[in-house]
Amino acid sequence: LKLTIVSARGLRDADWLPGHGGADPYCVCEVAAFSLGKNAWVDKKGSAKIKTKTINNDPNPVWNHNAEVPGFRKGDALVFKVYDADWTSSSLLGELRIDSTQFYTQGFDGELPLANCPKGTIAYLKLNIQPAQAHQPAQPTTTTQETPATSGG
Repeated sequence: LKLTIVSARGLRDADWLPGHGGADPYCVCEVAAFSLGKNAWVDKKGSAKIKTKTINNDPNPVWNHNAEVPGFRKGDALVFKVYDADWTSSSLLGELRIDSTQFYTQGFDGELPLANCPKGTIAYLKLNIQPAQAHQPAQPTTTTQETPATSGG
């Protein structure tokens, strides 16, 4: 699965000191799997996390972060969390879970609203997701033999 975390917009500044610029956002993506026993989505243990760079003082960061998503299988979901990086910890600015039915066969290229944003904030995450192409056998090539022209006469 190929993923580009393109950008976000409308993020709230979670810095608590006034005059210290805007949000310093970064995004983390993880694979989640559906657990039938608990009837809930759970993080896949041992799955790799994909993390963008931090963009300083920007409520509308553009990351254009390209990655392969290891450990993803049909039926899994992708969980994105956008944080504001601070000196001591990071604050959640919003999150998004996208089920594989929304992108697995046809891909996805667009913007989706983030959930669990700070009060009064409406923010979005822009993504491009391309499913891995299944290995396709090479198409047999047909060759035509030219027959030499015969001269009449």
